[in-house]
Amino acid sequence: MGSVWIYVKNCEFEIYESIGTEYIANGLDKEIGAPEQRHLEVWEVLESLRTQYYSLKEDIEAQGVESDVRDRVIRLWIQGLAGFMSTMGSKGVEDLMKEYKTLGGLKVDNSE
Repeated sequence: MGSVWIYVKNCEFEIYESIGTEYIANGLDKEIGAPEQRHLEVWEVLESLRTQYYSLKEDIEAQGVESDVRDRVIRLWIQGLAGFMSTMGSKGVEDLMKEYKTLGGLKVDNSE
């Protein structure tokens, strides 16, 4: 909304807000900001993962477990994470598109 400044007596200004409609974009997939939004989502997932790691580390330390057992438990967690990442990392575009369609995805425009 735009503002209008009006000069009033005694060297004072008054602000009047104009009345209008503000539109909010839904479905940002085709908007310019969509890649940045996806980047932020990935960053949030990575930050959540980092938080889980430190939470696990604090919980294990709070139990008073010996350092070698702590290391083994954390390595076990990391191995599980690495296994998941290797599965996700081995998926190519074709695999992801098949999964998308299987999950009832919308029609994808490949005309670009």
